[in-house]
Amino acid sequence: MPLATTSPEFAAVGLTILVLLLGSLLALAPLRKLRLPFTVALMLLGCGAGALVNAFGAHAHGPLGEVLGLFASGAGLTPEVILFVFLPPLVYESAYNLDARALFQNMPAIMTLAVPALILSTAVTGAVVMLAGGAAHGLTWPAALLFGALISATDPVAVVALFKELGAPKRLGVLVEGESLLNDGTAIVLFHILLALVVAGVGGGGPELSLGAEVWGGVVRFCVVALGGVLVGLLLAWPAFALIGWVVSNEPVEISLSVVVAYASFAIAEHFLHVSGVLAAVTAGLIAGSYGRTKVSPSVQEFMHAFWEYMAFAMNTMIFFSVGLIIVRKVSLIEIERLLPLFAATVLAVIVARALGVFGSVPFLNRLFTTISLRYQTVMWWGGLRGAVSLALALTVFAYVDVPQPGGGVVSLPSDLRDTILLLTAGVVLFTLLVNAITMSPLIQRLGLDAPTPLDRFAEAFAERERLRGVARTLDRLEQEGGLVPRVLEAQRERLAARNQACEEGLERLQVELSGEGRDSEAAQVSARVALGVERGDILHRFASGQLGEAATRALLAEVDHLQDLTKQGQPLPQARDRQRASGLEARLLGHLEPWPLLGALARRVWARRLAVAVEAARGLYLVTRTVERTLAEIEEEGILPRLALAEVQLTYSRWRFQAEARLSRLSAEFPDYAQSSQTRLTELQLVREEIHALEHLVEAGLLTDKARARGREELREREEQVRDLSAVGLELDPQSLLRQVPAFRTLDAAHLESVAARLVSRTFLEGEVVVAEGSPGDSMFLIARGCVEVVTGGQGETPSPEVSLSTLSAGAAFGELALLLGGPRRATVRALSPVNLLELPQSALHELFSESEEFAEVVRASIYPRAVGRGLVDCQALAPLDASQRQALAEAFAAEEELAAGEVALDPREGARLCYVCTGSLRSGERSVAPGEIVGVESLLDDQGEPWVAAEPSRVLHLTPAEWRRFREEHPATADACRRAAASR
Repeated sequence: MPLATTSPEFAAVGLTILVLLLGSLLALAPLRKLRLPFTVALMLLGCGAGALVNAFGAHAHGPLGEVLGLFASGAGLTPEVILFVFLPPLVYESAYNLDARALFQNMPAIMTLAVPALILSTAVTGAVVMLAGGAAHGLTWPAALLFGALISATDPVAVVALFKELGAPKRLGVLVEGESLLNDGTAIVLFHILLALVVAGVGGGGPELSLGAEVWGGVVRFCVVALGGVLVGLLLAWPAFALIGWVVSNEPVEISLSVVVAYASFAIAEHFLHVSGVLAAVTAGLIAGSYGRTKVSPSVQEFMHAFWEYMAFAMNTMIFFSVGLIIVRKVSLIEIERLLPLFAATVLAVIVARALGVFGSVPFLNRLFTTISLRYQTVMWWGGLRGAVSLALALTVFAYVDVPQPGGGVVSLPSDLRDTILLLTAGVVLFTLLVNAITMSPLIQRLGLDAPTPLDRFAEAFAERERLRGVARTLDRLEQEGGLVPRVLEAQRERLAARNQACEEGLERLQVELSGEGRDSEAAQVSARVALGVERGDILHRFASGQLGEAATRALLAEVDHLQDLTKQGQPLPQARDRQRASGLEARLLGHLEPWPLLGALARRVWARRLAVAVEAARGLYLVTRTVERTLAEIEEEGILPRLALAEVQLTYSRWRFQAEARLSRLSAEFPDYAQSSQTRLTELQLVREEIHALEHLVEAGLLTDKARARGREELREREEQVRDLSAVGLELDPQSLLRQVPAFRTLDAAHLESVAARLVSRTFLEGEVVVAEGSPGDSMFLIARGCVEVVTGGQGETPSPEVSLSTLSAGAAFGELALLLGGPRRATVRALSPVNLLELPQSALHELFSESEEFAEVVRASIYPRAVGRGLVDCQALAPLDASQRQALAEAFAAEEELAAGEVALDPREGARLCYVCTGSLRSGERSVAPGEIVGVESLLDDQGEPWVAAEPSRVLHLTPAEWRRFREEHPATADACRRAAASR
């Protein structure tokens, strides 16, 4: 051929140009009228090109010879080119557009089909091939199983392309695409295990000598290959998209990094680490489609999506054209005739094995997980197409000639074995693409899976109405401008009126259907999903315009995803939105790390980010709920959906808006500096984005020169970088600055304040977390620096009683000091009502501070002891008649602290009037005994009455001494008389 003198580089470039040109022209053909999927048409086009080369390639000259020479070079495509050039972007793009949450929700079914079902298919296919006469065509049992492994994996390229064209239901698409993207890992591992057995048999080692070791090693290798591929994709994609997050509106850089991730994850995993490259690319694509979507600059989002759509188109064009070309070039008619009986048995075996895998495993899964209907199972069975992956593995076997071995020497597989595997693979691929793929659309229609849901019909009807209103506005404008002759304008208005009438009739039918008897739940579900769809769109819009940061956007989108799951399960929308809380594991981990010198700084930064997200997400939720309410009101005016169902959803969103507003107000009050700096940053970012939009509008209008356009874009990019680099202030956790906000420490001088601050440990808790639990040991006290907590009691033990709220404490208050100073267990549970910053003072540090500073000891005791005694006075029935002010005055008179040994007298009424508060241990007087938290000695207020109280065990008590009682009686005579009257009434 003339191309024999052409360089391989030119041949590759020329073939690429030619195939993309043919693919583009084919995409313009009326394939829908022919009911022919684009990928199948491409393969047929490749088959036609191969047939032309076979018929005329040896005799053609001139331009035709050059073209046929390019086609001939394409037939020499190696399996490495298919796997390393064509496959990575296709797998990456498919995973990028796949709903990661839906994938994980259906993971049990996907993994069952991808692993055990594929192994079953391998065994069934290999056995049928051998029983049908495979040995006569050079196959051995290991070789037949090798063929069964490579032909059992459904090809992700073929399946993904087909389902996109057919518009399959979302869950069905996730099931088939997810299985197709994962089951090649199993197929490739089995392929390499069995290939080693085949090679060993050819080399004279005898497969029976290594079968057991190879099978066990294969199990281990499968785990290594699968987990290794996932790990490679994770380790490459996560930091890469974190790096993309630092890039500001730079399309070339961000697109280039995404391409690097797609190819590098596959190449590093498959070539260097020998783990699953497809799983690495799948993992990278899933990360890009979830975590990476908020990392890519908003101005690049649309371009990124369009780029990967084009990459999928280009790679699909190349790979399916090449598949058809290779099949025709490598397979001769004579060999096909010779293998026809075996081929027929093989096709039947592949179909039956696929049916056994799907229909045999899914019913078992239905008992344990979400049900997969029989209609879905049928499409999953018939949609098991084979394509490029199977062909690439078959080409690997076909090219296994003079391959160096690790132990030395070279091995070549027998030619009849290599030819048989390639021919059977090509035949099965051709059959599934020509039969299964072409009949897939009628099958889906026959099963009714293409029928739109009520939500789909609403979306179509609403979109039609909005389009028609846009058309009406355009016609009005054209009429005012005089741009149309009256006859044309009248004709267009008649067409518009007819479309409007059809639209109104469709909307009326939808409303009647949803308002019918027994359709309340369906109408509520549609209304809720419409509202959640509006909410998702508004969140993304606000993120793109700079009104929401990426972390808050991810948090809000996670809430929407959770709520959509609830509505799909038929559950109503919840009354409260409380999804923005840290997990218990994360909270405990950060809580343990926070006191450490170095790790504590990291933990505090993590807490600060969580607090920042909480503030920004509360603001975002308030804004998006307002948008949803307005949209629902417009839909209600249109009368498209039942009013009752819409009213319930509107009420729910109104409730969420009030909750978000209250939460935002509380957080803004508790973190005013951060709220101001955060809103300033977001406002400036929004203004910059608006300037960028205005600049693009001027460019479209032709009002900017190239120089002014370039300078304007560079200036705005620099300003956006500066705004994004601004760090929010007001979340720093400096102990000394926080101590000055606490009333108990405001009077301390700098030296004492520094001494206290050096011993404080910063603790941070998010909304809803338990700070201390009732009944736990009291070994520290807490100072509230920011936020607020709720003190509750009850709800403990084997038969918990209902919780009772005792109080709410805010910034500047202290708690936990009763148990810390006076000993004993915690007497209440403290729970964060909002994100709260606390300063914890451990018991050992408190004792050190007391010994160092009597001033500090007096301040703390003066604020703590009255609270402890005050609660004891509340529980003391004898002093119950005292009002709150009287109890407070009496509690402040308790000053003396005493440690008692067992048997030592704590209170003797004969020594004068005295009250005693039990901190730890217990006191006994005759047959009576008291526990910690109780007050004794009320009888002594009546002049030397009552029996002595002695310590039943080592105890600690607080005293109101006779001298203090006399002084208290002089300062508070009314309260003293009330105490005496209360004692006399006993």
